[in-house]
Amino acid sequence: SKCRRKMRFFAVMLLEMRFFLAVMLVQLGRPNEPSFAVCFVGQLRTLTEPGLQENLAKMLVEPLEADLFFVVSRRHEIAHAAGAGGCLQADSGMCESSDYTSRMRRRTRRADATDDEVDFLRRGPLGRRTVHFAAIEDGDAIRVASALDESRGPLVQKALRARCRLCLEAIERVEARAKRPYDYVVRTRPDYALFCAFPPKTAALWKKKLSSYEWASTHRDYWEVVTRSTADALLRDLWVDGAERLPACRPYGDLPELATRVEACAYFALCAAGAVVQAADRYDDDAESPGIIVRPCCNATATHRSIRRGLPSNATCDFDRVPVLGQWFLGSAARHQAEWTTLRTTLLETMRPHCEEQLPSLIPPMPGDDDDDRGELR
Repeated sequence: SKCRRKMRFFAVMLLEMRFFLAVMLVQLGRPNEPSFAVCFVGQLRTLTEPGLQENLAKMLVEPLEADLFFVVSRRHEIAHAAGAGGCLQADSGMCESSDYTSRMRRRTRRADATDDEVDFLRRGPLGRRTVHFAAIEDGDAIRVASALDESRGPLVQKALRARCRLCLEAIERVEARAKRPYDYVVRTRPDYALFCAFPPKTAALWKKKLSSYEWASTHRDYWEVVTRSTADALLRDLWVDGAERLPACRPYGDLPELATRVEACAYFALCAAGAVVQAADRYDDDAESPGIIVRPCCNATATHRSIRRGLPSNATCDFDRVPVLGQWFLGSAARHQAEWTTLRTTLLETMRPHCEEQLPSLIPPMPGDDDDDRGELR
C-alpha cells in the first residue's frame, strides 16, 4: 500500500543516516588506522543465501572492519547458460539439496531476488556494516552512471562498469561527510565465497602499501583490492574512456584479433594508471585458494556445496604474492594464435614497465573452463 511504501522509505532514510553517523564517529575516533570501503557490484545471485553472507562477514568484512556499499541487480541470470531450464552442465556434487544429495547442474536463470531476500541481506550478517544499498537493473545503472560521466566507446561489461561508477559516487558522498577519504577500496562480485580471510586492518601489509606507492591486487574479475588513490582509475576512469584507451576493455566483436578474456580488463586499466599490480589468474582447489564462485543451483531448493560445508578455517589470503598470469589471463587469445604478435604488441602499449614484464607467454586455456568469457557479465 501507499502507506507501507512511505514507511519503508523513511525507515531506509533513517538507517542510512545512522550509518553515515557511525562512519564519521569511527573514522574520527581512529585517525591512524586504515579504513576500507567494499563495493559489491553485479547480480546478487547467491548473495541472498545466508550462508554466503556469513562467509563474507567473517572472511572479508570483520577483519577489515569495512564499510559496505551495494550497487546490485536482483537478477539471477548468466548470459551464456545452456541446457534445459537455462542450466549449464558442470561438476557433479556442485549443488546439494536439503537432504545433501548431489545435483549435476549448478547454474541457472532463477527468479529475481524477492523483497524478503533483499530485506534480509540489509539486516543480516552484512547489514550492520552496510552504508549504502541500491538495487538497480542494467539499463537504469547505465543511464544514471552516464548522467555522472559519459562513457566513450564500446565497453565490455558495461553494466558492471556503470555500477562501479555509482559505487564510487556513493563512496565519495560518505567521504565528504566524514571529511576523510578511505585508505583502501575492495571491489568484489556478490557471488564469491572466500576460503581465506583478508589480513586484518592492523596487518603490516596495509601500512606498507598505504605509505609507499599506488598498489592493487586482483583476481580475475572476482575482486580487486586497491589503494584509494588507485580506485578512481578502476571505478571511474575505466567507465569513462577505458574502451578508447584499453584494447582489453573492448567487446570481442569490436576487435576479435585483440580478444583477451573480458575479466582481464581491470588488470590492464590498473597497470595503465601506473599502479603496481599483483594478480593471480587462477587458484587450484587447495588451502591456498581465496574462494569459489557460488552461483545459483538449478533447483531452487538446492544450495551450493561450499555453503553447506560451513565456514572455512581462518587462513589468511596472500595478496602480496608474485603474479601468476598465464593460461586463463589471455585464454581467448589461443583462438587467435595467428594474431598473437599483434595482440602482445598492442597490449604492451597500454601497460607500464612494471606490468610489461608480467605479461605471460601464450598458453592454451584449461579444458572445461566455462567461466563468463563471452558477452556482458553483469
